[in-house]
Amino acid sequence: MYLPYKNFHMARLVLKVGKFRPEDIKAMFRDDERYTIGIRLYAVYHVALGQPSRKLEELYNTSFKQITNWVHRFEKEGTEGLKDKEGRGRTPRLINLSTNQPNLNTSHSSASPTAAPASCPHTYTSCIA
Repeated sequence: MYLPYKNFHMARLVLKVGKFRPEDIKAMFRDDERYTIGIRLYAVYHVALGQPSRKLEELYNTSFKQITNWVHRFEKEGTEGLKDKEGRGRTPRLINLSTNQPNLNTSHSSASPTAAPASCPHTYTSCIA
């Protein structure tokens, strides 16, 4: 028999989630954009109710500055402002974005795989990246 109440705390039953790990639940937020927008919108709602963003940062596991950014983007663009923007983050240097294939620069062939040829003005790391 499965009982969802596993731990007792000060004579009260503590509810536990049995089927999912916390990491699995958190992944669900990241996988579906609707959940991400919903969480951000709920944070904006709390700010609208008068909650300070510094008190909300622990609840939403993010910085108060990020919550402030969500509020400003929501005021400017509505729920569209709460979506992740395309092109955010650093682009990978080892993947060619047009073909989505590894960007292997083979212009320098050398007997030693760790050194660029003497005629090359670049270092080994700059030639392969």
